[in-house]
Amino acid sequence: MDKIKLMNIKKFILSLYMLFIFILFYICVIHFNHAAAAAASLGDEAYKVGPLDVLRITVAGKPGIDALFTISDDGLINFPLIGEVTVSGLTVQEIKQKITDLLGKDYLVDPKVFVSIEKYNSQKVIVWGEVKSPGVYVLTGRTTLLEIIAQAGGITDRAGKRITLFHNALDPKQREGVSVAEVVGSVGQKDALVIDIDQLVQKSDLSERFLVTSGDVIIVEAQKDSDINQQRVYITGCLARPGSYEYQNGLTALSLCIIAGGFSDRAAPQKATLIRNIDGKDIVYKIDLNKIKSGQAADFKLKPGDRLNVPESFW
Repeated sequence: MDKIKLMNIKKFILSLYMLFIFILFYICVIHFNHAAAAAASLGDEAYKVGPLDVLRITVAGKPGIDALFTISDDGLINFPLIGEVTVSGLTVQEIKQKITDLLGKDYLVDPKVFVSIEKYNSQKVIVWGEVKSPGVYVLTGRTTLLEIIAQAGGITDRAGKRITLFHNALDPKQREGVSVAEVVGSVGQKDALVIDIDQLVQKSDLSERFLVTSGDVIIVEAQKDSDINQQRVYITGCLARPGSYEYQNGLTALSLCIIAGGFSDRAAPQKATLIRNIDGKDIVYKIDLNKIKSGQAADFKLKPGDRLNVPESFW
């Protein structure tokens, strides 16, 4: 009998222990979710939405509304009952207040409106040059120069000492359909901010000072060494500005042509050739730049020292 009582007591204590563990786990999950939601909301609070951003808007009650809304090029969403609402340039909190006021004015009594950002699409920057993954990146809130470079995979071992930052180098009206190469090729005509990489990394107050904003172009420059041939690419033939250009990570045959001002009227892009030195031997590649331009062929990635030629058409 005593053994049975002892076993029952042990089972009871074990049950209490398991219940305690479950409650502790539940509290941790709730705390984590609240912390994650708070972090996300902090990012959303400072972010001003723009065209192509996607909002999730929920209105509790009758009629219940829970839908996604893509902001138009004009900065509008078409909201049930209200119609067109201008939201571009507003924060999540400002959109919530605006829709609450419009619904409460003529349609619902004390509406409960919830707004969040489902997809960030409107604020884009270009990170180019000596980073591991050059390309276009979307901002999701306050972003420093170091943070956006980290998103691009960080700098390569060929990176030099300077970062060039072109603020708002891409016209918002031209962002769609404009290639990265075209933007990078044209930013040299704009005012630039040159930043020393070592100082940026070593001084935390300096890194916090350099924020990137929509339309910025960031170029991490390559090292300057004695072998200039290994830091440049060359383009000859029928182009607006043939010559030598500093090699940047991610550079392609077509983008080099764009940087060099594009083809002349007498160019034969379909007969382009590229010479690359491999182990002391020149290898010749035939490249059809017309097919690359039309998307029928993949672009040709360049390497330092490559020599591209676009011949003249004889027809």
